[in-house]
Amino acid sequence: MKVLYISPYVPYEGITHAGGYFLYEYLKQISQYVDVDILAPRTDENELASEKVNDWMNIFLVGEKPVRKSLLFRVISTGWNSIINPLGLPRWQLNNLSRTIRNTEILKDVDLVELQFSQTLPLVKEVNRIRPNIPVISFEHDISTQSIHRRAKGTSFSKDKILNILKLFRVSSVERSLLNQCDGVFVFSSKDKTLLQNMGIKTTIGTLAPAIEIPEKAALLTGKPICLFVGAMDRLENTEAVNWFLSFIWPKVLEQIAEAKLKIVGANPPLGMMQKHHPNVTITGFIKDLEPYYQEASLCIAPLLTGAGVKFKVLQAMAYGLPVVTTPIGAEGIAENEPQGMFPYITSDPEQFAAGIVAFLKDESYRKVNGSLLRAWIIENYSFANHTIKRALTMYDSLQKSENKF
Repeated sequence: MKVLYISPYVPYEGITHAGGYFLYEYLKQISQYVDVDILAPRTDENELASEKVNDWMNIFLVGEKPVRKSLLFRVISTGWNSIINPLGLPRWQLNNLSRTIRNTEILKDVDLVELQFSQTLPLVKEVNRIRPNIPVISFEHDISTQSIHRRAKGTSFSKDKILNILKLFRVSSVERSLLNQCDGVFVFSSKDKTLLQNMGIKTTIGTLAPAIEIPEKAALLTGKPICLFVGAMDRLENTEAVNWFLSFIWPKVLEQIAEAKLKIVGANPPLGMMQKHHPNVTITGFIKDLEPYYQEASLCIAPLLTGAGVKFKVLQAMAYGLPVVTTPIGAEGIAENEPQGMFPYITSDPEQFAAGIVAFLKDESYRKVNGSLLRAWIIENYSFANHTIKRALTMYDSLQKSENKF
């Protein structure tokens, strides 16, 4: 079987964002069973990434990067595109991908198309028009309707807030219409599956486990009181989370544990965050090997106020056996199936959030018991072979045999 994966990003080993990491691991393992072709827009990032890929994936970069326009043109174009195409892929990239599907033979020998990330979802119309008998699956890493609603409501006044408010006009109806034109949908949790069903999605929905690297050794959970945050810092939801934590929670922790330390690990932290001094805080920027940071930490924080979908950073901390203090948004998609006591502190209240951190930092036995519970649960429930690859291939096989497309 040959599968064409259409994605905004070309994944490669060592990619710094969670969605790209998942896609790389997913394609690497699924390539043992299918031929992998990737169609992606030609961007500077994708050109660099294509030089790092392995020979088990065939990369097709298409289109030309646009000539830079005036600031006024870019502002008007971005605003208009946010209304017309609220799922987020720049119009020039979407047009280039659509033209390739329409004017080349990229679909000629393809048995199935998988649209990675909701940004590529509008392409289902072009695929169905050109090759109506090819099954199309959309992989919804996040539910755009939920994510955009939260960003429009929760972010401070900024360009991003304005754009998300514009997207609100059409995102729900657009996402619902396009998903119902697909033959299958993949999501990361039963929570997201229920959300899509409540939105009116009639397409078959499958839940797959995220790609979690389960380390051989769990964190020791002894030594210095170190809190850890891991996340790409050029993502708005991460910078907002860290800024909120530093402003309203971290001072409360230091009032009770003066020697506590916080390490913020992730690529591309904003310059303003780097320049501002916070007591006992280290901001590292990009780190290739995160293992030492997980091993020395006493707990992880995930103070997320916006965003959607399962948070990989929370699952990865759990895999190391690290206690996690988080918000309802940080825990969603995970906590609904948790054994009792797995997340004793899920809160958006700064006082309670700080109290959870202090409770773990002051009690080594408590954090070890909780950490062991988390790690055991991850090992049992996040087998990538059984809960992701096997389920994906089952959906592929089912759609291939379906009489609806033939």
